[in-house]
Amino acid sequence: IVTGASEGIGRCYALDLARSGFNIVLASRSQDKLEKVQREIAGINHNIKVKVVPIDLANSTDYLAITSDKEVSDNLAIVVNNAG
Repeated sequence: IVTGASEGIGRCYALDLARSGFNIVLASRSQDKLEKVQREIAGINHNIKVKVVPIDLANSTDYLAITSDKEVSDNLAIVVNNAG
């Protein structure tokens, strides 16, 4: 999971994790920007699974939306908390 993944350091973490072969959950407020990063990851390795979660983490209850997916929670290896 990479929060703040739509640009800057979060985006760089997401791209580096994709280059290392990790499946990734991208979380940030902007759906459009997240989808752009998702396309970039597909260009790096089309076998990487990417889940896009548009979310405003200022609302702490929204955090549950990231981890509520059973496949994500069962296979979680790294959390990069870069939001804000």
